[in-house]
Amino acid sequence: MKKRILSILLALALLCAVLPAAAYRASAATTSGSCGDNLNWTFENATGTLTITGRGKMDSGSPWESLKSSIKKVVIGNGVTNIGRSAFYECSALTSVTIPDSVTSIDYCAFDCCYSLKSVTIPNSVTSIGIAGFDCCVSLTSLTIPNSVTSIGAWAFEGCESLTSLTIPDSVTVIDNGTFHYCASLTSVTIPSGVTSIGEVAFDECYSLTSVVIPASVTSIGGGAFCSNDDLVIYGVAGSTAETYANENNIPFIALNAPKITTQPKSATVAVGKSATFTVAAAGGMLSYQWQYKRSGATAWSNWSGKTEASLTVKGGSNNNGCQYRCVVSNPLGTMTSNAATLTVMNPPTITTQPKSVSLASGECMTFSCAAAGEGTLSYQWQYKRSGATSWTNWSGKAETILNVLAGSNNNGCQY
Repeated sequence: MKKRILSILLALALLCAVLPAAAYRASAATTSGSCGDNLNWTFENATGTLTITGRGKMDSGSPWESLKSSIKKVVIGNGVTNIGRSAFYECSALTSVTIPDSVTSIDYCAFDCCYSLKSVTIPNSVTSIGIAGFDCCVSLTSLTIPNSVTSIGAWAFEGCESLTSLTIPDSVTVIDNGTFHYCASLTSVTIPSGVTSIGEVAFDECYSLTSVVIPASVTSIGGGAFCSNDDLVIYGVAGSTAETYANENNIPFIALNAPKITTQPKSATVAVGKSATFTVAAAGGMLSYQWQYKRSGATAWSNWSGKTEASLTVKGGSNNNGCQYRCVVSNPLGTMTSNAATLTVMNPPTITTQPKSVSLASGECMTFSCAAAGEGTLSYQWQYKRSGATSWTNWSGKAETILNVLAGSNNNGCQY
């Protein structure tokens, strides 16, 4: 297996190194030339910036071959439709690249051995990344592959040893041989549900990889696809190809299920300024939460940024009276949305008639009354405070607007 890998890598290196010579014009400040039928390039010596302009497809190779160790920044103009084969191969000082929405493909070895490239934004227009497209970009730390990409070539990100986070889009159906081989800092990977096969040594020598989620859609996993380090755990559906692979390679396997909501959030009523808490509970494993809201009268739901826990606490105000809240619960195997809970915000009641003090002879019945206005159903609780006492006490069972009390020596000076 290792000999075959070395042979493939040697072949790739030879392929990427076959670069056609091209004439160019030089001056003290800039160097320029053509890199396609309708494309031109200019290199600014002072800043190390290579700019490509025009419309159309780039030629294979790098006409700036003698300058590549000085290229620090690449700006590709809108109108360029591809990044050519080996275009920036071994541009070892390159740290920044701008790729416009007009680019639809990144060809073989396009950024191979760009050792200083730390980040790259691949636009949504790109549909394919060629073999060894970013091979040995050892400083690349994070990567988001957009949903437009449907094809990723073998060894595309091989040797990106600083890569710690990775997003593979649902549009990808095949993870080819060695695609992420020796991404030694990668800690976790979720294979999207569209993938059907994972090639040989696809994640081999990913020594920091501790968890990988493999969906039931994957029916083929090549030899040595994952490095069998002591900390690696494979998550997937019981009875799937993922479980078979894990068992055959002595890798711990944990079964996951699609999310299932077991407790729905409940509607709440609070006074202005008070808080309500909505809670959802779910089963399935490796769950994530995203709360959404829909204001009164609105038709669409909106994600609430940062609200990603199982419970949501909301402070009541006039701006969210009648607002609805729901939670989207997800894991790598699916998504489930909770029922909607409504927040009702009420103003506190206002007392319109206060009880009045009275003086009576012992044994006579005294009557206190109050009247109040407010939203919803009002409730009442009478309290008393005896003469000399410092605190009020609820009077059990006294929950009407009128309170009748028999005057006696034991309640002389009592307050109600």
